[in-house]
Amino acid sequence: METMGFLGRLANEIDNNLYINSDNYILDDKTNRHGILHGAYSDEDYGTPINFYKSIASVDFLCFISSLRAPISFFAPEPTEHSKMLANYYQICKQVSNIKPKATNKKI
Repeated sequence: METMGFLGRLANEIDNNLYINSDNYILDDKTNRHGILHGAYSDEDYGTPINFYKSIASVDFLCFISSLRAPISFFAPEPTEHSKMLANYYQICKQVSNIKPKATNKKI
C-alpha cells in the first residue's frame, strides 16, 4: 500500500511539475524538466546543491524504474573459472602493492 502511495505521488509530480512549461511551474526550486533542458533558468536560479542532488536522484530513480522492465538481472552473475583467476590476480596485485622495501643502513 505504501508503495502505491509513493508511485501515485510520483505520477502526480511527473504530470503536474516535471513536464510542464516553466512559466506554469509554481514551485521555487526551479527543478522542472522543461526549465532545465530548455535553459529557462539561469545558473543562479537553478545552481544550488539541493537542486543538484534532487536532479541526480530523479535521474537515478527513473533509470531504476526503466530497468525494471529490462530483461536483465540485478544480481551478480555466477563466478566462472576466468573470473576467479582474475579475482586472484587482483588480490595478489593488492598484496604486492602493500610490500614495502626494508630500510638499509648502507651509504651510497
